[in-house]
Amino acid sequence: AMAPRSPRRPRLAVTAALASLAAAPAARAFRGGEGVLARDQCHVQGGPDKFRDAKEFWKKHGGESWYKRGASWWEKNSEASEHGVLNGFEALGPGDIAASAKFLQEAQAKRRGHETKLALDAGAGIGRITKHLLSTVYDKVDLLEGSQRMLDEAPKYLGDQSGHLGHMFQRELRAFVPPEDQVNHYDTIWVQWVVIYLTDDDFVQFLKACARALKPGGIIVIKENVLRDDDPRDLQPGGEGGGASAYDGSVTRSPKLMEDIFKDAGLKIDLERAQAPWPDTMLPVTMWSLVPCQP
Repeated sequence: AMAPRSPRRPRLAVTAALASLAAAPAARAFRGGEGVLARDQCHVQGGPDKFRDAKEFWKKHGGESWYKRGASWWEKNSEASEHGVLNGFEALGPGDIAASAKFLQEAQAKRRGHETKLALDAGAGIGRITKHLLSTVYDKVDLLEGSQRMLDEAPKYLGDQSGHLGHMFQRELRAFVPPEDQVNHYDTIWVQWVVIYLTDDDFVQFLKACARALKPGGIIVIKENVLRDDDPRDLQPGGEGGGASAYDGSVTRSPKLMEDIFKDAGLKIDLERAQAPWPDTMLPVTMWSLVPCQP
């Protein structure tokens, strides 16, 4: 999992901000599973102009150059540490993990027959989510990460939690295809602060691959930056000025575009929550628990 985002400035006095936000409302309203599932999420078709801006953006800027930009930036600028993978926002880490733990417990409770044997940390970096969350819940956790440099650091970084480490796969998310022995394999697949680096089409294909790797009763958790509800755009490229030459090859999507991508992948939202507390100077962060439309 890589870094959270500030839309206005590169650094934030986060310690004071977190203290003042301890009882603050979430940036986006909470939506429980019942309210979400009242909609038919699996059979909604958009018109020809739906998310036209996003489609035009990827037609112009998607492809190998997009991925090379992101990979190059992180290899050059991110050290293999919590400071590096959180891009200097490590003071946000404890609040992030606490909210994630609460969300995971709630998401598990909604799934009959959900087990806690094996999880996949996708876009794992050095294994921050594995160390502080997944290894405290699941017997074993596999890591999927595109950077060998990050994976090399993971066993040492995990320390006392390294006994929960399963397999490590050096592979980009867009290249993730579960082999036959990993179909119906994972109880939970956790994906945090990394799908911002995927094109929309590759995001859909990645989610389809995750669904194939999921056990019956399992969940896919996406935790990601989103645009604010009052932002009219489909997506916003990262970096100074928001241009297509974004410094790290990322995009922040609207909540509606995220939901459309989930539908295209054959998934429905079982639970949705906003990260709270969270500084209002940062982009909002939303957590989704996704399950296949067809069991």
